[in-house]
Amino acid sequence: MWETIESSEVWKGDLKNRAKDGSYYWLDTVIIPIKDADGSIQQYFSLRTLINDKKAAEEAKNQRIHELEELLYMLSHELRLPVANILGISKIFEKYFEEQELLIELLYFIKQSAESLDEFTRKITLYVHELGKNERK
Repeated sequence: MWETIESSEVWKGDLKNRAKDGSYYWLDTVIIPIKDADGSIQQYFSLRTLINDKKAAEEAKNQRIHELEELLYMLSHELRLPVANILGISKIFEKYFEEQELLIELLYFIKQSAESLDEFTRKITLYVHELGKNERK
């Protein structure tokens, strides 16, 4: 901030200040350097708007996103481990029991179901991840 305003540029951003009672509050701030006729900075003009509610809402949103990401990770892990096991077992059965056509059909059905579930969990993971990225912007 100081580097910007001391180079005669306008600075805009959020500032966290401490009140006399020790509590904190947030301000949306614009600081404009005021120059004299020689171009030297004489003082600074500041416009500030209290944004405590906005910051609290952002924090609540970020906390919710974090909770959803943790839930998604847990859900994805719990679903994908059995799916991986099913896919692995179906490959073993395919390899050793190729001559038994009914078994192959059943294994194909199991494999297709597991692959579908695996794809679904990947899509959910990507969706929530993208949602979290977009929410943070």
